[in-house]
Amino acid sequence: MQAVFTSNVIVDGVPIAYGVSGTGPDMVLVHGSGGFHQWWHLVAPALETRWRLIVIDLSGHGDSGHRATRSDYTPERWAAEVLAVIDAVGAEHPVFVGHSMGGRIGLAAASMRPDAFAGLVLIDTNSGTPEQDAEMAAKFLGSDRKFFSDPEPARARFKLLPPQPPVAEEAIAPIRDNVLAQVGDQWSWKSDPQALGRFLMASVPKFAANVTAPIGFVYGSESAIVGGGALELIPGFMPSLVELAEVPGAHHHVILDHPAESIELIDRMASGFVGRTD
Repeated sequence: MQAVFTSNVIVDGVPIAYGVSGTGPDMVLVHGSGGFHQWWHLVAPALETRWRLIVIDLSGHGDSGHRATRSDYTPERWAAEVLAVIDAVGAEHPVFVGHSMGGRIGLAAASMRPDAFAGLVLIDTNSGTPEQDAEMAAKFLGSDRKFFSDPEPARARFKLLPPQPPVAEEAIAPIRDNVLAQVGDQWSWKSDPQALGRFLMASVPKFAANVTAPIGFVYGSESAIVGGGALELIPGFMPSLVELAEVPGAHHHVILDHPAESIELIDRMASGFVGRTD
C-alpha cells in the first residue's frame, strides 16, 4: 500500500497535497526542487512496512497548488506547509527525510519548531555557503508556465536534473508518466517554474545552526551537487550531525539509482533517532 494523494491542508490559501500509508513510528518524506511524491516510489513500499509514511508535495510541486508570484515561494512558507501537514495527521515527533531541496526545507522547519522532529535524514542536500547559493540563485530567474496540446512529446523530453547517467526504466517511468497536469484542454508541467531555485533562500548555515535534533546526511559518491568543497563544509554547518554516509556509485538522485542502499540507510538512521531496535 502506497500513499494515495487524496488529502490536503490549506496553507496561506494554497492546498498542500499529502498521503499517508503504513504503520509504525511517523516518518515524513519531502521531495527535491521540481520533484513530487513519485520520487519516493522505489523506497516507500519497503519503508511503509516499518513506518507510517507522511508524503508531502510542497506548493508549486506535484499535486499541490501554485502560489501567485515567485516571491510567495519562501523556505519559511514551505517549512510551514510541512509543519501544517504533520499537525493535520497527528504525527508524533516524526523523523524527517528530505531529498535535495527537501533537506533544506527540513532544516528550516526544525529551526522554526525545534521539538518537531525526532531526527532528520538529509539525502544529497545542497549545502553551499551563502555566497555559493547567491551565485547559483542568479541562474534561476523564473519563467512563464509552458502549455502543450499533446502531452506525449513533453513527457518524452523529461529528464533528471542535474544530468546523470540514465536510471532504470522502472525507476523513471512512474515519474515521467505523472510529471504533467491537465489544465483545460492543454497540459503543463506540474512544477511551477516560478518556484525553481527559491530553495536557495534556505541558508543551510543559518537554519542548521539552530537545529538540535540529530541529523544523518546521505550523499552519492558521484553527486554533482554534494562533493568537493561542499562536502567538506557539511560538518561545520550542522552542529547536530551524527553521521555522514556515502553511497558508492550513486549520483544526486540516490533514491532512484540506489534504492536498496537508500532504504537501508534511511531505516537505520531513523531507527536510531526513535530508539527502535527491532
